[in-house]
Amino acid sequence: MLYLISILGIISLFLSCCSFLMARDPKRWRAWWMTRMGIHDLNFTREQKQEQVVRLKVIAYCALLVMIASSAFCAWWVVDELHEMRNKSPYEQIKEKTLKEVEKYKGKFNKLR
Repeated sequence: MLYLISILGIISLFLSCCSFLMARDPKRWRAWWMTRMGIHDLNFTREQKQEQVVRLKVIAYCALLVMIASSAFCAWWVVDELHEMRNKSPYEQIKEKTLKEVEKYKGKFNKLR
């Protein structure tokens, strides 16, 4: 699970870089997308082209924010998992064991009521 989360974080970081590049120069990317979809630019007016560029820029910035947030969340989750996997000190082990025993006796006590 840890490897999967770290890979997803790296992929989302890569996609955030791509969306940043797309938001930085939306005219070029609009032309690229239109070429890939096989739509010719001859059918659009200048206002329609400008409107498409603005929409692409907004969508790219939204995607950038989502991808940065997801990569930050993945990084936090990986660090948290690594922190949980480390060897615990004797004090932490005794503390956890004591808390488990207390919870066990609380459950028994509640059943008696």
